[in-house]
Amino acid sequence: MSEGVTDWRDLFCGRVAELQQLEAAYRAVARGQGPRLVVVLGDRGMGKTRLVQELYRRLTTGYDPEDYWPDAALFKGNNLRVAPDLADPQVREHFRRLDVEARVMPFLWWGFRLADPLDRNAVRADLSAHRRTLDPHLGKLLHERRAEAASDRVKDAWWEVGKSAINLGLSALPGIGAGAALAFDGADKAKGGYAAWQGRHLQSMQGAGDVAGIEELAHADLLDQTLSDVAEVLAPTGPIPQVPVVVFCDDAQFARSGGDEGALRLLISLWRRAVDHRWPLMLVASHWAVDWFQHANGASPCFARSFARESTGEHGELLELPREPALSRLAQAGIEGLPSSDVQLLLDKADGNPQILLELVSLVQRSPAWRGRDGGLTSHARARIAEHSTDLTRLILARLNSDITSPEMRRALALASQQGMQFVCELVEDAGQALDLGSMRAGLQSAERPPRMVGGGVDEGLGGFVQRAYQEAATSLVGSQIGEPAEVRDRLLRAMRNFLGDDASWRALSADAQVTALGAFVGLGEECADPDINRDIGSALLALTRAMLEREQGSDYPQAAALARRFSEGLGTRFRLRHYSPWQLEAAYDALTVWHGPLSGADLAEAVLERSRALAEESDTPDARRSVSVSLDCVGDVALARGRSKEAEALYRESLALRRELSEELGTPGSRRDVSLSLESVGDVASVQGRTKEAEALYRESLALRRELSEELGTPRSRRDVHVSLCSMGDVAKAQGRWSEAEALYCESLELTRGLSQELGTPGSRRDVSRSLTNVGFVARAQGRWKEAEALYRESLELRRELSEELRTPGARRDVSVSLDRAGDVAAAQGRWKQAEALFVEGLELSRALSEELGTPGSRRDVSV
Repeated sequence: MSEGVTDWRDLFCGRVAELQQLEAAYRAVARGQGPRLVVVLGDRGMGKTRLVQELYRRLTTGYDPEDYWPDAALFKGNNLRVAPDLADPQVREHFRRLDVEARVMPFLWWGFRLADPLDRNAVRADLSAHRRTLDPHLGKLLHERRAEAASDRVKDAWWEVGKSAINLGLSALPGIGAGAALAFDGADKAKGGYAAWQGRHLQSMQGAGDVAGIEELAHADLLDQTLSDVAEVLAPTGPIPQVPVVVFCDDAQFARSGGDEGALRLLISLWRRAVDHRWPLMLVASHWAVDWFQHANGASPCFARSFARESTGEHGELLELPREPALSRLAQAGIEGLPSSDVQLLLDKADGNPQILLELVSLVQRSPAWRGRDGGLTSHARARIAEHSTDLTRLILARLNSDITSPEMRRALALASQQGMQFVCELVEDAGQALDLGSMRAGLQSAERPPRMVGGGVDEGLGGFVQRAYQEAATSLVGSQIGEPAEVRDRLLRAMRNFLGDDASWRALSADAQVTALGAFVGLGEECADPDINRDIGSALLALTRAMLEREQGSDYPQAAALARRFSEGLGTRFRLRHYSPWQLEAAYDALTVWHGPLSGADLAEAVLERSRALAEESDTPDARRSVSVSLDCVGDVALARGRSKEAEALYRESLALRRELSEELGTPGSRRDVSLSLESVGDVASVQGRTKEAEALYRESLALRRELSEELGTPRSRRDVHVSLCSMGDVAKAQGRWSEAEALYCESLELTRGLSQELGTPGSRRDVSRSLTNVGFVARAQGRWKEAEALYRESLELRRELSEELRTPGARRDVSVSLDRAGDVAAAQGRWKQAEALFVEGLELSRALSEELGTPGSRRDVSV
């Protein structure tokens, strides 16, 4: 097929009414009548994504006078692309030419495509990956306001746009070959500092029974940051101009429990806030029609269930794509001179499905004998078309098996399909060489241009099948084009292992390709029995887990926990402890315990400690001894969660002794902070056991260390550490009735948290303020200063109401119920019984709702209290 006939596939035929509805929804949002939700329903191949791509074209041509956004030609022939992506050279070149200072962004377009959870690849598209089409433009909008406070990710994304904002800091992600041990155990350890701290902090909160704190921190990570970023565009509080925001979620049926749960939570939270505050947001989602009607009234969390009522409400619209009769232009453009009667035959056979029509037109194009001298179809051709299957996968398979498809393309697609919907081209090439099939590159390139079965950037090394039907058809070619499928998978797995073990090949991959390659390797080796390959699959799972935790755009704990659980379940059977370093294992423990609680990582904690002790005996290095201390804390957390406080204390004390030695030896801020953490842990146990004086001494030493570090470093984390120690000291003073001392400590903590909240503005920093207000209020109440206590409790309650509206998490809602009870207590003490009753009743209703939702012992206890 010549390049000259490829443009016929890009014609936008029909769907005029639906496009007008989408454009009308955008105009309403731009006029301040938002938000608007539009759910586009249709079967495979019905043109859902194509319709929204055409909306982008309308917006860029009619509402973008300064040409901020790239031309819609970037979508040409590619159903994978739903937004401009800096991975695309065409997009990079467009933004390089922009005059950043002068060019105005008229609207923000953020599109992302969700992955099928049944895809073979072990790693699904996640929220941090979805942000790749958002962050460069956030950098443009938010730079002036947050030049000092923003992370490097946001500050640099715009000003270094040519470098691509999708580099997620994974360039040092280790392969699984000869250099793996050095990469895992070496200097890269510092990269995991924040993720490890966050995990340890959450674990200690879990051990102390701080359910609300755990819940809030577990959710206030990437999700909260994304909500905050988008909210700052939708409702700016500073000099940022307000612009309409279009969020397009393609294949929203995969936003569900067991699928892309992060995307589901984001969309629900973003939509609720947009409705509450009447933000200029247009949320567009494409969704399979059958799944929508099947799950809209189901019990399992999913997009359909969450948005069914919204889609037919005041702000919503359900756009079900009918079979499209107005496709004659598409058929005529693909087959010039075809009589109208023959065009109608093709239209009838396609039954209004644009993708099926494309395949039927392609079928006629590759069958020249089907056309007579007058250009019309022969009777034989008409009979063949009439009897032809309209199953999309079968139509595509027929195209793949036709003479127009080269053997090279068939083999390349068959091999690529074994990786999943997305594939790494270098892995396909290596597999082709290993299977004596020759080069695969030309076959992949020809599959992208012009057949358009794959897209995403084959020339850049990372491609994907445009539709699942293409991948299914390609998979069915394995047996006929390459060999026995089981044998092919085995040989492909070994070829992938060799590739990933080669340091030069590994480092040549982009960050995204590295993650995709590891995920494909894990997915392909799911049922492998070879112990050597299984060892490397374990390493790949652990590397992926750490990659999810160390995303520069925020940790993705659901994804990391799923990967860690797969590793943990295979430990002792598929995976042997001696093959992995503590550095690898700690990431899996962090992921599991943060997301599922400390008991979920009990076996892994013991394994990490055993491995750490063995390595420390072999090599008495500071890193090895620190790994032992971290492992001791992990096992101590598990013991504390099980109620075995004596055992926990023994472990914490052993860790403290190790850390004191390391601090004396190294004297680094990190080693001294480790000591402060251990002092806090031992102090917590002593406090729980009623050994108040001992706890106070430990807390006081920890506070002194943290004050030093705060003065030395001045970082938000070091200052927050001081706040935590002040609260611990205040709790001890309060327990002993030393009210003046407790108040002084709590007030200093409040001043610290207010400063951090003004600087950071994060949900976590604002929650710290609410807790400090409650602490100071408690002291005032205990001393009979009712008005002062009431004012403090009220301020805390208002903060928590705001956070609950933003986050909608169980922890944030529980905080509100606690504050309601506190305010009710003060009102009751002053004899304002009606006011107290109203506060208590509201708190009880919240507690009951949480108990029904969660069913945990803690939530049921809240109701009884």
